[in-house]
Amino acid sequence: MEAFPTGLFRGPFFGKITSSELVNAEDTDLRKWNYTVEIVEFDGVAWNDHAFPPELSDVRNVFESANTSTFSMGIDHTSLPGTYQLQPIPDDAIVPVWITPVGAFLMWPNQFDGACS
Repeated sequence: MEAFPTGLFRGPFFGKITSSELVNAEDTDLRKWNYTVEIVEFDGVAWNDHAFPPELSDVRNVFESANTSTFSMGIDHTSLPGTYQLQPIPDDAIVPVWITPVGAFLMWPNQFDGACS
């Protein structure tokens, strides 16, 4: 069995979400986002900027990888009440982030929000 190339896989780091945008702005039913993340560290009192890397863009959430235009997090969109739909990870949330040669990813469960009608 070949060893996993750990030298290429870094993390987890702590990251603060600074923004998000839909992966496909033309298909707003596809609930996947690209996130911008600022790497931070906890000093025992507060989260502070970290020297490396300062900011990552196009970070993807592993939990969103199976989302389609009709299902989010395994839930059929037609079964959701009212205006409920999956939301992006909120800005300022602290999440675990991994950096690889092909890009960065995070793992955080999204939440549903909306209003019942």
